[in-house]
Amino acid sequence: MTPANPVIPEAKRLEHLRLHYLDGIPLAEFHRLLTKTDDYRISYAGVRNYHTTRKAPVDYYAQVSRAFGVRLEWLLFGEGEVTPAEAEAKEAGAEPPDWVAMLPRAAPTVWDSTDPISQAAFLDCMRRLDLARPGSQPLSLEEREKLARVLDTLVAGTLWILRGDKVAPKDCVRSLLLAISQGLPGPKKGSTFREIMKKMKMSDSSY
Repeated sequence: MTPANPVIPEAKRLEHLRLHYLDGIPLAEFHRLLTKTDDYRISYAGVRNYHTTRKAPVDYYAQVSRAFGVRLEWLLFGEGEVTPAEAEAKEAGAEPPDWVAMLPRAAPTVWDSTDPISQAAFLDCMRRLDLARPGSQPLSLEEREKLARVLDTLVAGTLWILRGDKVAPKDCVRSLLLAISQGLPGPKKGSTFREIMKKMKMSDSSY
């Protein structure tokens, strides 16, 4: 069932997320994805109310932010961009064309040009991997491409083990990327680029 037109600003943003960033998925599917992890529980009727006339408690918006990779500030106040990736792109300028152009080739499982939520989760993983590396030498384009391949291999392998799917469902890809992003170490506390490549057996004599 499609909810009535949203009345309050918070509900309008929730519906904007569902209709424009989540491909117009039914509200029942939104509810299912929202409650499938983190032991979060809310009734379908509650979700429907929050998407129409009633302001939700803060923990609801926090769960939406975690589940779908959108910015809590945008959900609560309408401030800034919808996703962290969009906010970073606005602050730093557009990504170099060659960086964006190589993603469908380097990460065909996780990079979906039609799915902004998966894109945001993927770019957040890349950002956190970069920040976690000891040292301050910036990654080259080639190194970024190899890291993208690492993430794609990790997600694709996990999906194959768990489901055996030839085509990865969007919600599974999103969930895995968000879980990986949240599990990465803090700044300067992770592995070097060389160590990552060695662990994934992708190193060669050029590193």
